[in-house]
Amino acid sequence: MVLMALQDGAIVQPHYIVSDKRASLGHERAAMDAIRNEIARCLGASVAQRLLATIETPLDDIVVAQDIKDSFVELAERGTFGSQYPWLVAYARSLHDTVIEIGIEAPHGRETLICRTVGEAMAAQKAHIPAGPFADGTGAAVFSIFDFPIRALDKHDARRIAAERGWTSIMNRTHFCHRPRRSGEPCGRCGACVGTTNEGMGYRIPRRVRLQNWLRSISRRGVA
Repeated sequence: MVLMALQDGAIVQPHYIVSDKRASLGHERAAMDAIRNEIARCLGASVAQRLLATIETPLDDIVVAQDIKDSFVELAERGTFGSQYPWLVAYARSLHDTVIEIGIEAPHGRETLICRTVGEAMAAQKAHIPAGPFADGTGAAVFSIFDFPIRALDKHDARRIAAERGWTSIMNRTHFCHRPRRSGEPCGRCGACVGTTNEGMGYRIPRRVRLQNWLRSISRRGVA
């Protein structure tokens, strides 16, 4: 998403919500620095300069209004949404006329609840339904506060595009694990690691880690 925008000549403003309780915080910051350096190396300094300094906002500074909470209570009747979405909506709303692009992608071979909801939001945008949380039973108005530039792409598409455009070394510096090891390696067990594996990107988890997790699961089944 960012690389496509940069290659098209856009100026990109990243936003990062900081939670001191997040185990991967230091690794995420290190990954962002590594990505910036790799963009400069692969695409040139002039392109890297269009990736502006990241705006960091402490999670504790974000106030989730009651109508957003109410909307997600109603959405919970459809299924489980990530706990990050209410405060992401609150943050996007706080920026007023600034539209936040969010990297929700198409899952490979299946449709998830969040992707169905995003589809409803995109339909609401086309129908010019005003963005802003209110209880409508679908979440379309809640999520239409965002733009979804890679909604039609899955991780296979991202890997193919990166290979075609020479971005693989940049993509491989991204961080996804919620509970990384002290070495910075992905744990292979958290929801993000499992999702990455299920989406055909399991090569991002070192073989040694995958083997250790497999042996651990065998051991636990044996004890049971």
